[in-house]
Amino acid sequence: MAEPTFAAKRMVCGHVRSVGGINNIDVTNKQLQLYCSSARQIYSAYLEDQKKNRSKVAAGQKRNALGDEVSEMKVKRKTLQNDADALSTAADDF
Repeated sequence: MAEPTFAAKRMVCGHVRSVGGINNIDVTNKQLQLYCSSARQIYSAYLEDQKKNRSKVAAGQKRNALGDEVSEMKVKRKTLQNDADALSTAADDF
């Protein structure tokens, strides 16, 4: 469980205990309703940010994979070029 989630749950449990149980909480309180709705909006924004971060990380990994593949192809090309040059030199000497 993430630290902010744990802290929020502890705050709720502490408040419920301080008022004497779940049955003693006034759910018609407008301030409580506003707080709950804003908390939900904050949570939704947090989830959206996490989704964006995951997509950025995935795009970065894909970019890195393509860069690695290009580097490998360059090394292979250079190796093949060296082999071709060596074979051409050997054929000319023969």
